[in-house]
Amino acid sequence: MGQFRPFGRAAGGRLSRPLHLGHRLAASQHAGRNSRRRPYRRHDPARRPDGRAAAQAARCQSGAALLVGLDPLARPAWAALSGPQAHLAEINGRARRFRYDVNAIIACEDDGAKAVADQFALLAPGERVFAVQVADIPDVPGLTTVLCRPAVQMILEESEAGFEAEVDFELLGEDDVDAMLELAELTQPGPFRRETCRVGQFIGLRREGRLVAMAGERMRIPGYCEVSGVCTHPDARGEGLASRLSAYKAREILARGEIPFLHAWQDNCAAIRIYERLGFRIARQMNVTVFERPVVAK
Repeated sequence: MGQFRPFGRAAGGRLSRPLHLGHRLAASQHAGRNSRRRPYRRHDPARRPDGRAAAQAARCQSGAALLVGLDPLARPAWAALSGPQAHLAEINGRARRFRYDVNAIIACEDDGAKAVADQFALLAPGERVFAVQVADIPDVPGLTTVLCRPAVQMILEESEAGFEAEVDFELLGEDDVDAMLELAELTQPGPFRRETCRVGQFIGLRREGRLVAMAGERMRIPGYCEVSGVCTHPDARGEGLASRLSAYKAREILARGEIPFLHAWQDNCAAIRIYERLGFRIARQMNVTVFERPVVAK
């Protein structure tokens, strides 16, 4: 999903060796106390729950929520910011947003007048933020509506896509923030700020020292994790890098027992077809609105 201005930041370290798509990594060498390496561990069914079984359990839990009208994916940002990512939230009454340095996404508990109005105070003058939900998004008193655009939410329950070609990529960390910002600014993958990568793990591919593709995680909801920040440098497009990185991230999420989901503009047919080849299916139509708080002239 594109945007007006991206931003971003990462945490963690670079892998001790490249990852190969479609394969789990053996535990890397034990790192010293000050090492930034974050070893991956090979999937061990005896130590980790089966991804499909865990995904089925999450679906059942989600289905129970649907029966009582509490579908978390209908208002995903609120579900994330009032749940697993509450520590990343700024709060005003019944409205929440990711901290300014983390992401430009805002949400309110419901569409009542009080909750909608509470969003105003969470924006700095001149700032733009995104709101995404199933229901029509009401205007916020005092904010300018810059964009209203339909999107789709796609969900992957099982990954059968067979991407066997190896792609050497690395875990992105603090040293990669500037490169990630540069790539996000160029490709407009969605709201992205200096601390965006603190919300989840990002992976990327470099060529001749330049970051040319990346994919990561954004909103976390009980039982679900969003694949986001997927982008490829124009010089490296047409090679399937974004889809391969997305496939790897989706499989990682499934292996943790969570269900991957993502958002795409409704008219971005090319991206939707790519995600469908990975096993994603359109689950619902979404509304996206970009709000801006005007700068008051002195």
